[in-house]
Amino acid sequence: MYGLSTLEGQKDPFEDWKNKFWTSYKTGIVYWSTMQAVNFSLVPPVARTVFVGVISLGWTVFLCHFRRQTN
Repeated sequence: MYGLSTLEGQKDPFEDWKNKFWTSYKTGIVYWSTMQAVNFSLVPPVARTVFVGVISLGWTVFLCHFRRQTN
């Protein structure tokens, strides 16, 4: 988030990071723990790479959406 804030020319590049870091961090821990539990318990080995690719895309979409939200 700091890098994008710097590139966008914001006055305080750390402001967005300070406001959103803990929320995205906690969400990531829950999301990735759950998805990896599903991955290793339910997804057949041959499809695990595709599954992780799809959930990674979902995580990226979440981060992009979360970044654009205003407080």
